[in-house]
Amino acid sequence: MKEGPDVDDDVRNIFAVTSVLETHGLEVIYAENGKDGISGWRRTPTSDVVLMDVMMPEMDGYETMRAIPPRSSHKALPIIAITAKR
Repeated sequence: MKEGPDVDDDVRNIFAVTSVLETHGLEVIYAENGKDGISGWRRTPTSDVVLMDVMMPEMDGYETMRAIPPRSSHKALPIIAITAKR
């Protein structure tokens, strides 16, 4: 199973999440901002899920999620939003 982009601007979060997922055999592609996340999504059309930080500079997670282009093979692509906000 390929995971897909983990989009987060905090490298500590990327490292923590990636470490856990890779121990379960998942391939993780990460991006540090929304624009790079969308590029990563386009390069990995077989992604199974996207982890998205909600609070990022420039292009926040909500804007990034709306900008991910739909694909016929991923009509129901799960996007898991991650945030430090309470």
